[in-house]
Amino acid sequence: RTVIIYLLSAFSGSLLSALFVQNSPVVGASSPLFGLLGTMISGLIKNWSRYDDKAIYLSLKSS
Repeated sequence: RTVIIYLLSAFSGSLLSALFVQNSPVVGASSPLFGLLGTMISGLIKNWSRYDDKAIYLSLKSS
């Protein structure tokens, strides 16, 4: 599932970059990484009530 999210984020980020920045080559892995970060944040928001000690979960997730 992570690979699918990574590849979809890379493809959509490259497509949007090609549409908006037409005369400049764009290289990097920032769009897939932001896609993974967004997925992690949305999962955290969706399942926020399941965690008893939220501070420990946030510290483990960020490391």
